[in-house]
Amino acid sequence: MGKISYSDSSQPLPKLSIITAVLNGEKSLEKTILSVINQSYPNIEYIIIDGASSDGTIDIIKKYQNRISKWISEPDKGIYDAMNKGIGLTSGELIGIINSDDHYAPEIFNNIVDLYLKNHCKCIAGNLDIINNEGETINKIKYCKKYVKRIMKGGPASHPTIFVPREIYQIVGLFDSNYRIAADFEWQIRGIVKHKVEYAFIDDTVAYMNIGGISSGLSNRYRVLKEIFHIRSKYRIESALILGLRDIIIYIIKLTLNKFKIINEESS
Repeated sequence: MGKISYSDSSQPLPKLSIITAVLNGEKSLEKTILSVINQSYPNIEYIIIDGASSDGTIDIIKKYQNRISKWISEPDKGIYDAMNKGIGLTSGELIGIINSDDHYAPEIFNNIVDLYLKNHCKCIAGNLDIINNEGETINKIKYCKKYVKRIMKGGPASHPTIFVPREIYQIVGLFDSNYRIAADFEWQIRGIVKHKVEYAFIDDTVAYMNIGGISSGLSNRYRVLKEIFHIRSKYRIESALILGLRDIIIYIIKLTLNKFKIINEESS
């Protein structure tokens, strides 16, 4: 992106608030924390919301607590409830959310803030790399000017790559935790449909998401489809029924193929 412009600006640097929600994340949390605190952008507020972990998560948080602005550990009602708690604790002008299975690209905050300063009152979105357990990129999701059309058709709502101005949360509201898996999708649809929220895009990898997220795997996929279908219907998105049926058919095909694979492996 070239030399960042905020370094030449006389205006105060905006505070960037980052939230991490975690529950029993001892295997991956440290990488997430390091991806935040090793950024060179100088005005970061980092908040961790732990859901009363029973493994070594708290020890990892305490290891870096001098670099963490605030952290709490208490039971919650799910990941979106934890995110909402985190948003409520922030004081920054721009807010990002990265969970404990994911991590940010090095030095990406400088570019995020640079784009934000040129696009006030817009959400900032960038590209997402899907990685396996070995850290190898297996898929890239590019967010561009077609993002709004993609999300309206049920495309992935990848919150690790999205940074939201505080005033937009004040207008749109928080995540609806009645949705256990697709509340980030509902939030973006609500913002686009009801409040005409706009996005500015950065053509860089912003974050890396581990393939084993909450909505991945066939066990959770059916619930995701049900929630997305409900959201499409709630906001009267055109062709919601057709898109929902398409996704259900894809789900059934994947489930069938998965069962066939298991049977073949057991018989070999």
